[in-house]
Amino acid sequence: MANFLRHDVRHADRTRSGAMRRAFAVSACLFVTACAAETVPPTPSSTAPRVDFARAQLGVPDRTDDPAVVALEVDGQGACAGILLAADAILTAAPCATHSGKTMRVLVGDSSADAQERAHGSQVVLVPPASTGLAVVFLDTTIDDIAPLAVRGSGVATGDHVRSVGFSHGRRLVRDHLTVLGAGRGQFEVAEAACAVGAGGLALDESSGEVLGVLTSGGENCAASADTDVYSSTDASRSFLAEALGPAARSVAKHAQKTKKGPVDMGSGCVLGSDCAAGVCVAYAGSQYCSRTCDAHDRCPARFKCMATQPQTQAVRDVMVCVEN
Repeated sequence: MANFLRHDVRHADRTRSGAMRRAFAVSACLFVTACAAETVPPTPSSTAPRVDFARAQLGVPDRTDDPAVVALEVDGQGACAGILLAADAILTAAPCATHSGKTMRVLVGDSSADAQERAHGSQVVLVPPASTGLAVVFLDTTIDDIAPLAVRGSGVATGDHVRSVGFSHGRRLVRDHLTVLGAGRGQFEVAEAACAVGAGGLALDESSGEVLGVLTSGGENCAASADTDVYSSTDASRSFLAEALGPAARSVAKHAQKTKKGPVDMGSGCVLGSDCAAGVCVAYAGSQYCSRTCDAHDRCPARFKCMATQPQTQAVRDVMVCVEN
């Protein structure tokens, strides 16, 4: 009986000792916070979102979301884009407006197939200084059924995201959530913008719909990863524009069409990333829809959460995208 008790005590001691060692190991891990499980990012599981990215594209059809972005046609030549800032005034790139003796038609619509001629340019005022590359075109008649856009008082910073709208081959195209690569000296560069879209296209604040810049130069080869589009910032010209527009910048008609605020098509069905304004098509939890990238500093809109995608290649292993809650 004594031997049995001694054996039982030794067994209990070993049990307590093992438990203490395990408890100490757990405590040490919690204290140091450097255990392997804590330092190695979890690999996305098979239940993680699958995604198709369109790395560079012209954009998707605008579908009446930005009626204030109109087409300017000079003597039947290819259309520039213009931004309605007042019922009778349009902001555009200077080269689009400084064709002396030419006839400028203002066309409203999503494409040349459904565009309506609504006015003609009657006077051009260049926005100082000349380096801005911007001009205001005053019209011979007002366009009262479209809400003009406002110019945001603050500029953009590197890392911000913007929406681009412009015309290409007779179609108004939009890209969402484009990254600002650099900003300064009255200009900013945008990655993967609507390359090959004509001059005068604009960059918008995704949330407010306010004007941030006008496209003055850009790459024409969408396949080249180095292509960027350069926009002239409009925040520094805000006071001049307000003075130049004067009484024209009065309140808009009660039922005027307005530019869409918020994501263009998040949650809409898609097959490929090129079907989506942000170039991201996600398959998750039995659904497939347009989305966008995200991170700790770039939060998803309401109803969406940020998740790691399934690793397709090492290059996209750490990509995060918004998925519906």
